[in-house]
Amino acid sequence: MEIEAIHIVGGDSRNRLLNQMTADAAGKPVTAVPAEATVKGNAIMQIITLGEIGSLSEARQMIAQMGELEHYQLGDTGGCAERRNSELKEHPLEDPQ
Repeated sequence: MEIEAIHIVGGDSRNRLLNQMTADAAGKPVTAVPAEATVKGNAIMQIITLGEIGSLSEARQMIAQMGELEHYQLGDTGGCAERRNSELKEHPLEDPQ
């Protein structure tokens, strides 16, 4: 299974440097979700249970419309991913036996 994106939730989502470094290191886009996402997710699940929302897809659309997501892409500076890959080629990890 290919990981297409990384979602950071909670207090660390406020750390823009960490979010950008994560995108650079992983070579994947990062979406930072507000720290309050857990509370909102809980409320949405209760609304689904009550039948007020028809599907999880509809709930996701509601959350996306709240507009509080921040998106980070692999940086234009070459990023950490390329450096990490280069270092691994020069110094491959040894198989611990």
